[in-house]
Amino acid sequence: MTARNEAKRQEISDYLNDFLEEFNKETDRAAAVLAASLLDEHLRKLLAAFLIDDESETKELLEVEKPLGNFGARIRAAYCLGLISPDEYHDLKLIQRIRNQFAHRLLRISFESVQIRDRCLSLEIPQKLVIRPLRQDLQIDSIKPRD
Repeated sequence: MTARNEAKRQEISDYLNDFLEEFNKETDRAAAVLAASLLDEHLRKLLAAFLIDDESETKELLEVEKPLGNFGARIRAAYCLGLISPDEYHDLKLIQRIRNQFAHRLLRISFESVQIRDRCLSLEIPQKLVIRPLRQDLQIDSIKPRD
């Protein structure tokens, strides 16, 4: 690995560590909004990298109040352009719904709320990467949410 790649890797690692440190201090509501914001920003960067190398024109698509200026539009565009998989699209749409619930419901909402918990358990990628392999390793038929 080149020194430049190693430096970039360290920069990303530091950024993620800082994000997680901040994230772990937050309430459920703030954590949901913060996590969705992180994903939204990465979708913006993904789309910007895919588009032509004309910053002024891509800003006209990607900035707030522009056609691709919000999380939902970015999710759909990235999927329709083949930049994210169907599972990633599914999970990002669920995360968007979770974020919106936290952002718009004023009282009594947490990751323990039935609707939020059920949506989190419906995320495909954690199921494929963590829960199903864990079930197989532990020979468990199902992993059920806490009551």
